[in-house]
Amino acid sequence: MLAKLYALIVLRECDVKALLVCGLLVMSIAGPQAHSQAYKCKQANGRVSFQDQPCSDAASGSTINLPAAPAKGAAASGNESTPKKTAEEQWRDVQSQRLEQKAREQNEKTAAYNKSVRCDNARRRLEFLKIDRPMFTRDKDGNRQYYEDGQRASMIAAAERTVAEECR
Repeated sequence: MLAKLYALIVLRECDVKALLVCGLLVMSIAGPQAHSQAYKCKQANGRVSFQDQPCSDAASGSTINLPAAPAKGAAASGNESTPKKTAEEQWRDVQSQRLEQKAREQNEKTAAYNKSVRCDNARRRLEFLKIDRPMFTRDKDGNRQYYEDGQRASMIAAAERTVAEECR
């Protein structure tokens, strides 16, 4: 196409203004196309490189067509559009959201179950402390160490606070 335009310009006797207009037209047509090609070269050592010049004789390669760059006015005005997701990416996003929701629901169920277990244990301990019989713990030698009545009262008060906290 460029050769045809060049031939038209040369063959016709054009004035300077017309030549300038034709030159600008050729540059506007050829400009984006001239920069829309790159070369993918595989070197002898196996490394792959991308460059704007053809591959050397020692490297094998291929030509890659790149999309045209957006106009300068579009980037400056903020009209850049975000790249659209493919159907597969959208499907993965939906699946990810479903899995996250399922995990949240499972965590909520587990938290509710754990709370009910802690509440039940606190109530059982309080009931045990209120039974009027001697209470003891064992020391490191295995001997019984009995609690005094004052200790029992403070343990009951602590157990009642625990029941109030855990069984809300």
